[in-house]
Amino acid sequence: MTDTLDLHVSPLRHLIDRLKTAEMIPDPFPHYCLDRVFPQAFYRSLLRHLPDVSSYQNLFEITTLKLDHFRFRGQRNLADRWTASLPDELRRFWDEFNAWFLGPDLARAVLDSFAGPMQARFGERSEWPAVSVEAQLIRHQAGYFLGPHTDLSTKLVVLLIYLPPDDSQPHLGTSLYRPKKSDFTCSDPRRRRVRRR
Repeated sequence: MTDTLDLHVSPLRHLIDRLKTAEMIPDPFPHYCLDRVFPQAFYRSLLRHLPDVSSYQNLFEITTLKLDHFRFRGQRNLADRWTASLPDELRRFWDEFNAWFLGPDLARAVLDSFAGPMQARFGERSEWPAVSVEAQLIRHQAGYFLGPHTDLSTKLVVLLIYLPPDDSQPHLGTSLYRPKKSDFTCSDPRRRRVRRR
């Protein structure tokens, strides 16, 4: 796709179309992996508009769980008015991004991409629970790690969208683990993290 054509592709429409191609992998839990979820020109623009480090909150400082490696993670919740302190150009970009990325059309498409697992868990679509959307920008520095863990039981679907500047480090990303015990469950959020030794 050329840059000229790419500039006219709606990032929302592109992402929804990519979600429709997702092939569900059931093990160790329902998941899929998609490449190129944004149009190329939009992706380059997104990278140019990433806020600088001062816009992120240090995880160690904002959490009650004081793990030393949290000092190497910055995050920014994409909540209302977070863009107020950004320069005009960045604010415009992220206000437009938030409008569609946190909106109902994408939320519906994400749930639809997990229709099989959702139906198996909750039954017919009319029985699916109401959802809310939460999104964060996250920056990791050398020294950060996240060991094997279960996620919060309140989360139905988690999308991890990596934003590398190029394709030079395809080995980096998220590892999936299968529980040693097939009947393992973890309903207590205080016990959901496994310490790395």
